[in-house]
Amino acid sequence: MNQATGPSDGELRQRIREGLSSGKLFRVDGNGLAGRGTQQRCTVCNRPVLTSDLEIRIEEPRQAFAHLRCYAICLEESKALLESSD
Repeated sequence: MNQATGPSDGELRQRIREGLSSGKLFRVDGNGLAGRGTQQRCTVCNRPVLTSDLEIRIEEPRQAFAHLRCYAICLEESKALLESSD
């Protein structure tokens, strides 16, 4: 992604790893609910999820919203973190 549309995948991965490590972000397990964007700020990239975007809403352990792309990368990093702790 370019500057106008948001961070690159590498930048997102780094943010997510740092957020998971610091506790700012929580691990996700694939139980998000998909729907039309509601203008909520994405928990990962802090950009609004536009009505033209697909939004993933997470209810547990706390409510959060994410772009599909941000959520997918967060899910990958959450799984990697879980596997590395085994």
